[in-house]
Amino acid sequence: MATNSIVAQLADTPKMTKLGQAEASDAKPDPKQRIFDSYIRMTEKDVRKQQKLERDRDKAIVANLSNALGALDEDLRRDIFAGLEGLASTSQRKLIATHPLRPDGVDELVEQVDAARAKEAEKAKAQREAERRQKEREQFERLKEKFGPDGESASTDDDGADA
Repeated sequence: MATNSIVAQLADTPKMTKLGQAEASDAKPDPKQRIFDSYIRMTEKDVRKQQKLERDRDKAIVANLSNALGALDEDLRRDIFAGLEGLASTSQRKLIATHPLRPDGVDELVEQVDAARAKEAEKAKAQREAERRQKEREQFERLKEKFGPDGESASTDDDGADA
């Protein structure tokens, strides 16, 4: 008996569409909603197409990378491996370092890249600190002018005390 009431209730409930809206059998679809749904489908299709192109392009590069690296002279391979490892995470660096076409001397170049990056980071940090100190100094000077002995607020208080 309970099953019949559930079936009756479910039969009276409208179905849900893909976007989570109740489907009304006798209602006309909203033209704005149809346009929006069409736009969403078209955009999703374009995104999937672009992602597939990127995957295929990456596969093509990876498939030909060993042949291309083998055709290059050692100095150029050293620069390429230094560039790859210089931008990679630690775990990726370890994997790249095991490549059979990786020439000697890459570790020194990567250390130079890391040192240069650390030096730039220190410069940026020092610059930010100098800017912060300058802002604090400017704020201090504004407060000093406002509340100092020669400031407007202090002179108003002094004039009121003498009167």
